[in-house]
Amino acid sequence: MKRIISLMGILVFIACSSMSEKKVLKDEIVMNDGVYKMKSWTEDLHFKRVSWYSRAFMEFDFYMAKIDKDSPFNSWLEGSEIDLQNSCPELFIVVSTDNFSKVLNDGMFKDQLEKNSLKEVSAPNFINNFKLHPDFVRWNMTMYKSRLFCSSKEITEVSIEFPSFHTTTFEI
Repeated sequence: MKRIISLMGILVFIACSSMSEKKVLKDEIVMNDGVYKMKSWTEDLHFKRVSWYSRAFMEFDFYMAKIDKDSPFNSWLEGSEIDLQNSCPELFIVVSTDNFSKVLNDGMFKDQLEKNSLKEVSAPNFINNFKLHPDFVRWNMTMYKSRLFCSSKEITEVSIEFPSFHTTTFEI
């Protein structure tokens, strides 16, 4: 009996000690297909996901995908947004947590994107079309902030530095 109690105590200690760590987890998800008015396509949009955890609490989470010039997802650009295809060499959709945590916040994240030569651009029609995609709802992103970012140069990787976490770099 003492062995079982000791073993349980050790397991609880190990579980609690691992929860005190700060972790950064990376993943990839895919948005399948798309529709715009009478047009539909079977191309996928590949998102990188990075999540910052402190203990068992998610401090910040974001998804990022590059939208290639020839991607049918560009069909979601409407009106003056279409000019982004010409004025923006590289376009990215970014979906990030909005105030899950007061420690890591959206302003800090946006500053990090700017350090990576990414600038937010206004594209409300694109964002509305994106939010109506079935995968957006399936991924439970309604509490996330969706935006488009433009880079004037080719970006192959993004590096994010948050206080008290290791620098996180990922290929895009």
